[in-house]
Amino acid sequence: METSRKTIDEMLSVRDDELLVEECRAADLARRFGTPLHVVSEDQLRRNLSRFQSAFERHWPGPTLLLPSIKANGSLALRRVLTLAGAGCDVFGEGEFEAALRTGTPPEKISLNGPMKSQGLLERAVRAGVMITLDDIGELETAAAASRAVGRPARVRLRIRPDLAGQASASEMSAAGDSIHEAYQRYKAGIPTGDLLALDRVAPEIELRGIHFHIGRHSADPEVWVEAVGDLVEIIEGFRARLVGWSPSEIDIGGGFPVPRDPFGRLLPQRRQADDGLAPGPEQYAAAICPALEGGLRSIGVDPASVRIELEPGRAIYGDAGIHLARVGNVKRQAGPQPMTWVETDSSDAYLPDVNLEFNRWRCLVVERPLAAPEITADVTGRTCALDVIIPDAELPRVEAGDLLAFLDTGAYQDAGSHNFNSLPRPGTVLVHGREAELVRRHETVDDVFARDLVPEHLAEEKADGPRPWRPYLIDHVAVNCADLGRSVHFYCEVLGLELRARGESDGTDEFAITGRGEVPIRWADVEVGDGQVVELIEYGGPRPPDPAKAGDQVHVALRVSDIEAVHRRICEEGPRPADPFLIETPGAWQGARVFYATDPDGVSIELVQPARG
Repeated sequence: METSRKTIDEMLSVRDDELLVEECRAADLARRFGTPLHVVSEDQLRRNLSRFQSAFERHWPGPTLLLPSIKANGSLALRRVLTLAGAGCDVFGEGEFEAALRTGTPPEKISLNGPMKSQGLLERAVRAGVMITLDDIGELETAAAASRAVGRPARVRLRIRPDLAGQASASEMSAAGDSIHEAYQRYKAGIPTGDLLALDRVAPEIELRGIHFHIGRHSADPEVWVEAVGDLVEIIEGFRARLVGWSPSEIDIGGGFPVPRDPFGRLLPQRRQADDGLAPGPEQYAAAICPALEGGLRSIGVDPASVRIELEPGRAIYGDAGIHLARVGNVKRQAGPQPMTWVETDSSDAYLPDVNLEFNRWRCLVVERPLAAPEITADVTGRTCALDVIIPDAELPRVEAGDLLAFLDTGAYQDAGSHNFNSLPRPGTVLVHGREAELVRRHETVDDVFARDLVPEHLAEEKADGPRPWRPYLIDHVAVNCADLGRSVHFYCEVLGLELRARGESDGTDEFAITGRGEVPIRWADVEVGDGQVVELIEYGGPRPPDPAKAGDQVHVALRVSDIEAVHRRICEEGPRPADPFLIETPGAWQGARVFYATDPDGVSIELVQPARG
């Protein structure tokens, strides 16, 4: 029988004096997956998306499209939830573009944003058919060149920079107390209005679809958006006067919408005394923005029903769908000269960076007694050597080592903005769906933290017996001999989803002669697994195909070394002399490497590789 249950919000509740995320006990999640830990509700993501979609569909006479910003949370599993729910995606740069594609977002629902986009990236975007949001007037020519290279039109929107001259109230993201107008002018994104209004034609390869503008989270007041819409309409009117006959078919109004409890900026003076009630929701924003934009467009001769309105709610979709769990490790008190209490946790402001970046004040609950009344005032801190205050002057019930804390509304930007100060591995993420919970982003390890580091050869560690330059330090690649290269490429690339890095053919007289097969024609392909790891597929032709019964004929392993001559001498001292190291001069991924083949005691081929310098 269900015991008494108190609801905190749609996702969080208290039963038997314990915090639940949907139907999962937060304490169980911490025990099962470890802390610190990000926890996100799939159901809440879907509810938030549906609420925005419904509100703007109700208030806008034309089509609508939601493009939740993946920068708010880059987890592929979370993005997949939104893709399955029908959402598009705003992506900033190549990495986020790749994430959207990998999670199945339809290309026509992707908006590629960001500055200094390369022609190569734009060619890929044009080929895929995504919406390209240009950030500078010079990108028009780059997009046109990409279009010509691909042979199809580039679907383009222009990102504008409205003046917001009338926005005199204090920006809620400015520590200096700047007005919204002043704070917004410092943000680099978008085409300056002067450049935009000097444009009177676009290349025929450009399909100019619309306008993009994004003012960001300067205020929770819907009237700020209404005033910004006025600036938007004025710019569209001026642009239409220059580009005669053009009308927008898409207008992207950006994001910046708050989460209901709205921790944003509450450490700043202008927000410290803010009402603790819930911030305006999608319905209030839609009811304010849509009529203002509809009326503005009608006033300049644009039919609103012909315009698709698009929006990019990132924090408002992800924010209150997530909590962060941390374990108390110590409670430290100081009597004087200034009385202080510190609740030290295994987390950090490195994992919840918006306490410093956006001056957020998190709401914190003790998981085992979330409804307990406050009894102490303490700084909740992390474990780095920085100031590392996650919540200053937090009002908490009495806590002790071993207690579990939940920081609310952390689903947006916290994991995305976290870092490895003090070489701390970042926490994993768990996705909750009803009673089910799965790890969707694993905890980092110390090895992950140092995975990108390379120690130059002259700094290599010396062991007790002196330097060991002959010691392999990495698996360079694994080669698999195959009967049909095309069939194998299909399996590895199409079935397993790996990326084809390169492929080619050889008559067996070049670097492949070191395999010992003589002048046997070879077809090969390099398939990249990730982090530079390669599976090399080799199809031998001619009179001597591989013998599957021989280990050395079926597969070989390539080990990377720093001194190919040293390892060659060492192998010669142990047994039969292998062929001398061979310099690969053929242009391509292996050019400049020195290699030779040896065999292990069971006849398995071992390739030793010294990569090209640099």
